[in-house]
Amino acid sequence: MEDHPEASIESFWKQPESDSSVIYLFTRYMTLRRFQLLLRRVKIFSRVPNSNLAGRRGVPETYQHLNEWSDLQQQALADIYIPGTHVAVDEYVIGFTSQSTLKTTIPNKLTPTGFKVWVVAEKGLFLR
Repeated sequence: MEDHPEASIESFWKQPESDSSVIYLFTRYMTLRRFQLLLRRVKIFSRVPNSNLAGRRGVPETYQHLNEWSDLQQQALADIYIPGTHVAVDEYVIGFTSQSTLKTTIPNKLTPTGFKVWVVAEKGLFLR
C-alpha cells in the first residue's frame, strides 16, 4: 500500500475502471471489512525511526516504550517480591496462530502453538 498510494483505503478494493489500472492482489485474499478490523487493532511500521532510545537501534519507537514499561514492571516486582527457594526456569508458549517463522508447536503445553519464551517463575508468578 505504501508503494502504491491511493486516495483512501477503500480505493484499493474498487474494481479497475480501465485495463491500465492497477489490480491489488492482496484484495483477493482479504475483504475490506477484515482489513479495517485488523487495522483498528494493529499498528504496522514501515519505517524505523532513527532515535536511539535506550540503545535499541532498529526497533520502532512504540516498541521501545513498551520495552521500557516491561523493564519497569519487572524491576518493581523485583523490589517488592522476594522469591523463595522454589524458583523454576521453564519454557512458556505465548499463543500465536498467524504466520511466523518463529512460531512453534509444543503439544503438551496448555497453549500449544505460539512463541516459545523462557521464564523465571515461582507459584505461577513470572519474575522475568
